[in-house]
This record gives sequence, structure tokens and C-alpha cells, in this order.
Amino acid sequence: MRNEITGRVLKNSIFRGLGYPLGAVLLSLTYILIARYLGTDGFGHFSLIMAFTGLFQILSDMGIRNILIRNISTDRPNFGIHLQIARFILRRLSILSAAMIVIGSSCLNIDDEIRQAVYIAGIGVIFMINGLSYGSVIRAFEDMGWDIFGFNLHKIIVVALVWAVTKTELGIRGIFLAFLCANAVLWLYLWGAVRLRYGHGASVQDVRKPAYMLLKEAIPLGAAEILKRLMRDIDKFLLTALGSPSAVGLFSAPYKLLEAVTQFTVNLTLSLFPAYVRLAKISSAGLFELWLQSLEFLYIAAVPLAVAIFIFSEQIMELLFGSSFREASSVLKILAPAVILIFSSGVYSYIFVALEQQRRYLFCIALSLGINTAADIVLIPLYSCDGAAIGTLAGEITLFFSGLVMLRNSGNSFQALVLLIRPLLAGAVTAFIFLRIRDETLPIMIAGLCSGFAAYAGLVFALKKVRSEK
Repeated sequence: MRNEITGRVLKNSIFRGLGYPLGAVLLSLTYILIARYLGTDGFGHFSLIMAFTGLFQILSDMGIRNILIRNISTDRPNFGIHLQIARFILRRLSILSAAMIVIGSSCLNIDDEIRQAVYIAGIGVIFMINGLSYGSVIRAFEDMGWDIFGFNLHKIIVVALVWAVTKTELGIRGIFLAFLCANAVLWLYLWGAVRLRYGHGASVQDVRKPAYMLLKEAIPLGAAEILKRLMRDIDKFLLTALGSPSAVGLFSAPYKLLEAVTQFTVNLTLSLFPAYVRLAKISSAGLFELWLQSLEFLYIAAVPLAVAIFIFSEQIMELLFGSSFREASSVLKILAPAVILIFSSGVYSYIFVALEQQRRYLFCIALSLGINTAADIVLIPLYSCDGAAIGTLAGEITLFFSGLVMLRNSGNSFQALVLLIRPLLAGAVTAFIFLRIRDETLPIMIAGLCSGFAAYAGLVFALKKVRSEK
């Protein structure tokens, strides 16, 4: 049974790992187009609207979709009932959140153009949440091909529409209209995919009582996700209050790359969630073993990426966002180590839900948010966007270690630190190679990058062999 689960996880992870990069590249391209179109101040406003509406999107979800995946994973014949119960709540929460977005933005002292963009983004939340409820069914059935196709379809439509908007004078309102249209298409696709693959499923007459029970169970996870989203956006809010729109833009551009890494981690590890749920029903030891295996793989993938981002931060910012964002390279350099932490802590929500320990996950997120906020308040007045980056890194460090502490009852969670030694040693050698070619011509840099990554892969393999022989 465990070998079957591991094999399915490996297959789905490879499938998602091969399919996701297209969407990730398109999403990054979308943000680059937006940044170049709106400029530093306009991109700062865009980032604030995304942060503001993103909080309400999490409120619309309240962790219900993860609970839905968990429930369907262990009770597939009754998926229709579980979906009906979840949608009863999600429809109401999404409409409520959109209304709160409209009311909240009406009370803010902002330009009419910005306010109208917020209204459009609020409507987009309704489409996104209702569409993703059907996506949860596909993920629970582990049909990752249908899921990743929908993800890429959404990003293709977004980048195409955003590109079209950049040829007009629609400004920030046109940008959010592009996202709204893409969200509507994604909803239709996911609804059609579920109906085509699994039919309508069973249903019940009165869902109010089970919906209330589902919401009660999901609240700790939903609260954690809200705080996690706030943790992602608190830097922008505090930069707005203590800095300037330009500082927000300079921080947001490199942070968008970090968000892309976060999304990559979520999509790469999503296939672990149903497996975690089923293993938790069989053996917590088996679940812990699978978590360590997946963590080792994530470390190996994250370290060379973090090293490359750290060393080539100036080249990355100027290449992607233009010379006006070159000074944001210091922000990217500070954020680079967070890549390793994001890769590893990205599976915390899955494993805590599988163990039905949502409250422990909530504690980890709340503690991380507190550290991040405190660091921002102290450092932003002194170092502006660099101070916000340090606050973000402090929050990610706190989340990583607090999660290990909370998981210690399931096994020797600090073994996760031992697994990091091998990638870090190989990463040090890779960093040495990258430093030697950082200021060389483009052909030499490309050859050096290939050599560095090849050396990293060889060292990781060699060190693993040495450890196995011992």
C-alpha cells in the first residue's frame, strides 16, 4: 500500500513538475509586462490591490478547499455530497468577501481609477473561488493532468489579455479586467472537467448542518491561511505606511519572483496531499517517512536556485524588470535564502491537515507573522525596502523552525536539518563557480551556469553515496 502511494506521488510530482514551469514562466512574464507598463509607482498600486483583495480571497476559502480534498481523498464515491456541502459555504463566503472589498475600498482615500480596479478585482474573487472548488475535486482524484492544464490555460489567457491591455490606455483597470476574464474561463473549464470526468455525483437535500460542521473544522486552517497571506503582504502594507509607493514597487518586483517560487512549490508538492491523508489513516510513522523523503527532494531542488538568485540578483532584476529596478537587486539578494525555507515549509499545511492538527499550523503562522511584523516596524524606517526584505526572511525562518517543533510528536522532525547538510555543501561549491563567472560575458556566464549546476548534481549524488556507505 505504501509503495503504491509513493509511486503515485512520484508520478504525479513529475507530471506537475514538468507541466507547471510553463504556467510559472507565463505568470512571471505577466508581472514583468505589468511592471514595465505601469512603472514603479503603478506597479506599487497594482501590488497593493493584489494584496488587499488576496486577503479576502483567502477569507472566501477559509481552508475549506483543503478539507474538501482531504474528505474526498478518503471517500471518493460520495464526492458529490462533499462538493455540494463545500460549495454551499464557498458561494456565500465569496459574495460576502466581494461585498467587503467594495465597501472597504469605498472608505479609502484613493483615486477613482484605483478604486474601480479594486471593484473589478473583487468580482474576480467570486469567479476564482467558485472555480477552484471544482479544482479541489480533480486534485482529490489525483487527475493532475486536468488540473495542470487548467492552471496553464488560465496563465495563457492572462498573459495574452495583459499584453493586449499594454497596447491601450486602459491602465490598471484594464489589467484587472484581464484577470477577471481569465478567472471566468478557468471556472467554466474546471466545472466542465468535473462533470465530464466524474458526473454530478450524489447529493443531499439539506446541507446546512454538515456545512456548519465543515466550516467549524476549517476555521483554524482558514485563519492560518489568512495570516499566511497577510504575512506575504504585511511588508507592502507597512512600506506604504512607513515608506513610499516607489519603495513598494522596488520591493514588490523581486518579491514577485519569490511568490512565483512559492506557487511552484505548492504545485510541485500538491500531489503529496492526498497521499499524506491516506497514510495518516494507516500510520503516522509512514506519513513522517514520506514527509522526510519529499523534504530531501525539495532541499536538493531549492539550494541551487537560491544560490543562483543570490549571486546573479543584479542581472536578474535588470534583465526582467529593466534598469529602473536595478537597485531592487539588494532586496532580491536578501530574499534568496528564503527560497530554501519556502520549499521546505510549503508542505506544512498539507501535513498538519492530514494529521488533523490545524491549530498547531495556525500557531506557527501567527508566530511567523508576529516576527515579520515586528522586524518590519523596526527596520523599514531605517532601511526602507531592504528592511522589509529582512523582515520577510525573519518570518520565513520562524515558520520553518516552529513547524519542526510542532511536528516533533510525530517523529524526529529535527532530522530535517540533517537532510539539509548535503545540499548546502554542494551549494557552496556551486556558489564558488558562479562567483567566478558573474561578471563575465554572456556565453561564459551560460557555460558557467551549466557547469555550476552540473557540479551541484554530481556532488549531491557523490555525498549521498558516501552517506549510504557509512
